[in-house]
Amino acid sequence: MHHISFLSCLVLLSNAGESYSQDKRISLSRLPDKSREFLQRHYARMNVFSVTEDVQSWFESTVYRVVFKGGERIKFDESGNWSEIDARREAVPLSIVPTNIITYLQRSFPRMAVTKIERNKQRYIVAISSGIELEFNNKGEFLKINQQ
Repeated sequence: MHHISFLSCLVLLSNAGESYSQDKRISLSRLPDKSREFLQRHYARMNVFSVTEDVQSWFESTVYRVVFKGGERIKFDESGNWSEIDARREAVPLSIVPTNIITYLQRSFPRMAVTKIERNKQRYIVAISSGIELEFNNKGEFLKINQQ
């Protein structure tokens, strides 16, 4: 009996966390300065389709998402740092990709473009145009190929 009520409580709490997420459209000017500067530097010629702010009050964090008319997407953290760039069928600008990763890719996968890149404090996940996904540490040193 206690197992069921404890499990029910866990399910309710996990669902409550999801319900506190509020994804709302905002104007480009509401992005953190760092995000706007990043977009101006690397994506000035791209047309923005939508900008959303996802306030996750359960975790007290905010995520910003920018979607371009071509379908490309960029996710920023609450400080305005990019955390994920999905260029879809296009290439992520090389000016964004760390030099060590570019060097590795040019040597090991010539003529392949970076189509998606994610980062956190520990690592980078990089998808290239062949469909391969690679993992690098936070210094840009190759770790492994991820199985898909």
